[in-house]
Amino acid sequence: MKRIALLVFFSISLDAQLEQSALTLDRLCGAWKLVRIETERPNGEKLAPYMGEGAVGTILYDRSGEMSVQVMSANRKTPAGGSWEKAPLAELQELYGSYYAYHGGFEIVDEGTAIIHRIRGSLRPSDTGTNQKRSARLVEGRLILTSPVGANGTFNRITWERVP
Repeated sequence: MKRIALLVFFSISLDAQLEQSALTLDRLCGAWKLVRIETERPNGEKLAPYMGEGAVGTILYDRSGEMSVQVMSANRKTPAGGSWEKAPLAELQELYGSYYAYHGGFEIVDEGTAIIHRIRGSLRPSDTGTNQKRSARLVEGRLILTSPVGANGTFNRITWERVP
């Protein structure tokens, strides 16, 4: 009986370790909602998160290798006049900075520890046509994507939770 219990324990432990280390198409595909964005410097200094506290968003991956993502600040305001067409330039800049979206293909690489987003269309035209690699891992049912350190000396760790 002790052997069976030990075998079950090690089997469960191994499954948990695999879930934390190897990203597969089966584990990735589906819809994920944003849990949090953490913005840091490589020395561990924590900064105000990209898109602010309480940002909302969704990332989708499908079996054909297509993906899309949308992220929005929680306190995004409706522009004066009720429409972006009537908003003054300063408000348009604020609106632009409080929302981000792109779509394209994706590829799981580096033995399931990273993902490349091949961006075909983006709210930010400079991102269109780029390949953006993120380290990727699944921990306790959550998808964690971490960007490389950017030109501003920071990186983002974005945690997603599967939509049931």
